[in-house]
Amino acid sequence: MVRDPLYKFFADVQRVLARSVELRHLHLADGIRVCAIDASYSENRVRVGAVLWELPSMTALEEVRFSGTTHFPYIPGLFYLREGPFAAEAFRRLSVRPDLLLLEGHGVAHPRRAGLASIVGLVTGTPAVGIAKRLLCGTVVWGEGGRGWVELKGERVGVAYRVGTRVYYLSPGHMTDLETLLELLDLTGGRPHELVRRAHELSRS
Repeated sequence: MVRDPLYKFFADVQRVLARSVELRHLHLADGIRVCAIDASYSENRVRVGAVLWELPSMTALEEVRFSGTTHFPYIPGLFYLREGPFAAEAFRRLSVRPDLLLLEGHGVAHPRRAGLASIVGLVTGTPAVGIAKRLLCGTVVWGEGGRGWVELKGERVGVAYRVGTRVYYLSPGHMTDLETLLELLDLTGGRPHELVRRAHELSRS
């Protein structure tokens, strides 16, 4: 299939980009500005929503919405090809530079250690975190309080948390780390997914 060499090529690009991902503590404090970005699809049409939030008040400071066309289908593990260009464009359209990006996708909790959040973080030069509703790889070791660590080959690469019957998975994308994820959970009252949910609703409006 034509896709096979293309898949290998873009997977290799992903592995190369993973070498540039930096994991370090981003100190999240009151007043931090977090931009949540998500997109909706109808065949090859893409509608993007981005919301800039101030934490911990969870006040929306700015909203960006636009549409476009993608030529990449959804391929598990290569989601960055489909949504990455639009997430980067949403970032460029903000009037205020955010302190942190929150993207619906994975960061280093990825088979090639560089998911959508990692690559968008690299491209924009901005700290980034991924949030997802399912795992691409690894397992969860649950602790107390409905939280657990996402582990991959014996290494902690993310945090899982439960809200009712649903589980969400956070992972560092770029210039963030596991401690940053815990601070994000605390600053949002354990509901960072609600920041992305508003961006998703905006993309569908």
